[in-house]
Amino acid sequence: MSYPAPVSPPLLPGRRGNPATLITAEKIRTYAAFAGDADAWARQPARRRAGMTDADWRSIDELLSGLVSAGTGLASAAFRQRIEALLMGEVADEAAREALRELAMRSGAR
Repeated sequence: MSYPAPVSPPLLPGRRGNPATLITAEKIRTYAAFAGDADAWARQPARRRAGMTDADWRSIDELLSGLVSAGTGLASAAFRQRIEALLMGEVADEAAREALRELAMRSGAR
């Protein structure tokens, strides 16, 4: 008896087609300003959190985690391709993708 191959669920909910929900360089700067500390960010006045949602924060966390894992050299080719596809679909532009990669390199070096 053969079983179908398992299908990996997406890491992130889809954001494609909705520019308002894409991860931007500004959102990445906000994340970096709080050093990834969601609690510190959440305690800020609403005006300081404007433009960034909990979902954005979680997405950046997931993408960074994936980039760090992919950068170890231990991740499978399929996983690395999946992370790159997520970057292309979830992140607004190349400048924001590069900012995420740089942040992942810094956080992976800890």
